[in-house]
Amino acid sequence: MFGSAYNPNDACCLLLIALGLLMTQLSRPTKHPLTRWPLINWAAAGLLCIGIYQTKSRTGLVLMIALLIVTAYQIFHRHRILITGLLAVGCVTLWEVFPRSASTWTALQSRITIWQNSFDVFKQAPVLGVTYFGFARRYFQMTGTYVPHAHDIFLMLLASFGILGGVGFITLVISSGWHLTKYWHQYRQPNLRYFMMTVPIILAYGLTDFVLSSMQVLIIILLIIAYWRHEQQATPRYAPTIR
Repeated sequence: MFGSAYNPNDACCLLLIALGLLMTQLSRPTKHPLTRWPLINWAAAGLLCIGIYQTKSRTGLVLMIALLIVTAYQIFHRHRILITGLLAVGCVTLWEVFPRSASTWTALQSRITIWQNSFDVFKQAPVLGVTYFGFARRYFQMTGTYVPHAHDIFLMLLASFGILGGVGFITLVISSGWHLTKYWHQYRQPNLRYFMMTVPIILAYGLTDFVLSSMQVLIIILLIIAYWRHEQQATPRYAPTIR
């Protein structure tokens, strides 16, 4: 996380990725659930949750809650009705501790304005885009306000690289998701659970912020994708289907 602390959104994304990997580990079945290592892992998960809350990222907090809910359903699958009831009660008081709750609507309106202007930047060069480094300059020329990126991964790629880059990225996401689902249903590799937990976090966080602008986040994402490619190549070509 060194080098990302200047931007709480980048730090929050890294913390979410770490929490997602840890939640995947904790949700895996084990014969000794009360050994010291799971307890240490749960303590680490608590520290990560505190760190995510301290970044004051509303998107990060929502994704953190979603991660905890998914993990709770996986671990306590026999008590989902009870968990659902507890979550419903907890959501009533959650808003009281939600960071910057008073400015949520104002922040949303600001993001919508940035998204609309970013789409207008895309329309200036729809085929090849205005390039990543030219986005801020074009945005400033059009609005008189400096905004470094579109605060949305899809809009930023469309504005920076045009239809070729944006559609190519969307195609890559859909294709990778389809292959991941296919591999999961056919081979049930335990290590694929890590990829299935972290990639949705990155895409979901990217809906409100372009975290790929951070080199620290980008390196981690590239490592995760490289690991996914390694898992694909390590999978037997004619492995039996498990139902």
